[in-house]
Amino acid sequence: MKKLFFLLGVIFILVSCNSDDNNKNVIPNLSTGTLSVNGANHTLLHGYIYLPISDNPEYDPRRFNIVLSDGDISTSGSVGDNVHEIVDLGLYTSQANPGSVENTTYDLYFPSTSDFNDPFIDNGSIATNVVTSNGMFITGDELDSDDMDSGHVNISETNGIYTISFAFSNAENSATGTFTGKLTPLMVN
Repeated sequence: MKKLFFLLGVIFILVSCNSDDNNKNVIPNLSTGTLSVNGANHTLLHGYIYLPISDNPEYDPRRFNIVLSDGDISTSGSVGDNVHEIVDLGLYTSQANPGSVENTTYDLYFPSTSDFNDPFIDNGSIATNVVTSNGMFITGDELDSDDMDSGHVNISETNGIYTISFAFSNAENSATGTFTGKLTPLMVN
C-alpha cells in the first residue's frame, strides 16, 4: 500500500511539474478591449489588420488599417451578424518605415499643421449599435475622424501581441478605447 501511495505521489509530482513547464510556453488569449463613446462602454474582442499589398503599385506601402470589433469579421472583410461595435483606423507609417506597423503614436492628420512624413491617422471611423445583413454593414451610430478636433492612436507590439489605445474628441463627442491581442490579417480588395 505504501508503494501505491508513493507511486501515486511521484506521478502527481511529475504531472504537476510537467503541466507547469508546458504552461510557461503557452500564450494566453489576450484579446480584450474596451470602447467608450460619450460615456457608453462597449467591449472589443477581436482585432484585424489590412496590410499594404506589396505587388500592387497603386497601393501606398505606408498605409494600413486596424479594425477592432466585438464580433467576427471574415478574412475577406465580411462582417458577422454578431458585430455591434466596429473601430476602423486608417493609418500611415512614417516615410522612413513603409510596409511596417510602427510601435509609435499616430496623430490625427491636419493638412495645414501636420508633417506628411510622420506617422499619422488618415481616417478613423467608430460605429456602435451596428446592424448588419448578409455580411455587410447596414447602419450604426457613427463618429468620423474628419469631424474630430483631436485624435491619436498608440500602437506597440511584442511577440505578435498588439497593445493599442486611441482617443478622439471634438466639442460634442469623445471616444476612447484600448485593445490587447493578436491582429488577424484581412485581405484588401
